[in-house]
Amino acid sequence: MTENVLRRFARIDKSNITPAIVLAALCLILAVISPTFRTQDNLVNILQQVTINAIIAVGMTLVIFTGGVDLSVGSVLGLSGIVMGIMIVDNKMSPLIAVPVAIALGAACGFVNGILISKLKLQPMIATLAMMSMARGAALTLANGKTITGYSKEFTWIGQGTIPGTGIPVQIVL
Repeated sequence: MTENVLRRFARIDKSNITPAIVLAALCLILAVISPTFRTQDNLVNILQQVTINAIIAVGMTLVIFTGGVDLSVGSVLGLSGIVMGIMIVDNKMSPLIAVPVAIALGAACGFVNGILISKLKLQPMIATLAMMSMARGAALTLANGKTITGYSKEFTWIGQGTIPGTGIPVQIVL
């Protein structure tokens, strides 16, 4: 069994693991230089900060695997979040309605990108750059340039709460 594992490892393209090695080396160096770096609080803080990027990266991985590029992801996320926030805070709608609407809006923007690229034969960079500009402008206009605040404690628990009895932030589990 050990021989099989060693044979598989020997076949791995080592150039693909270089970023992981560099990350491990950086973590080791930082752990030696700063004792604060290796604390549980810091690890939790880092995990919370990368959660949203990690979720977005899962979708972007599919786009990249198919040979495409999508510049509009962040702006579409912002637009969807603004629409959801307006529905929940200003219009007093339930998150059970607002969240699926926001997801549907993001999917609709992706659908438009897909049509522009596959049917109208626009370059992915151009189509998604246009969507990025439109989504960013729409989000800014809808929010009137202001931050949306006033969510219920139950709703903010998703991003700021902890799982009862564990102290583990919900955001990390997501």
